[in-house]
Amino acid sequence: MKKSSLFTILGFAIAIAVVVSGFFLLGIEQIAIHFLALAFLVLSLLVSMGALVTITQRKAARDTVFYGAGTSAAVWVYQVAVIISVALVGVFNGRIGIFIFTEIVINAVFSIVTLAINLSARRIHASNAKTYERQENGEYNTPKRGGF
Repeated sequence: MKKSSLFTILGFAIAIAVVVSGFFLLGIEQIAIHFLALAFLVLSLLVSMGALVTITQRKAARDTVFYGAGTSAAVWVYQVAVIISVALVGVFNGRIGIFIFTEIVINAVFSIVTLAINLSARRIHASNAKTYERQENGEYNTPKRGGF
């Protein structure tokens, strides 16, 4: 395993420990919606950790620039959306079903976006590989009309 993967896992493990210990040490009211908010926040940290670890792993058959930039941007937007929804948990007080639905929608949108990024990165890589192969075969060396 790469050092960058280990540091990513270590960073997220510390973040999860801080979130869980902060929940119990800060005297937050122990009601169902707060436990759900904690659970979804920890779940989002685990999902984000998994996404960022895949960025640091070997990227066979993917455009590394597009995949890395797209996935990391999607992770940050996803984390901000989850943190905002958890911060506004008071709005959902008494409406646990709406809170759970909101979190499921956020996770579904993130999954769809990362899948689209992954497929696009694979398509870009295949296109670049074909272009490189054509260039190596000399297809682009032929002069255009009027060329020498």
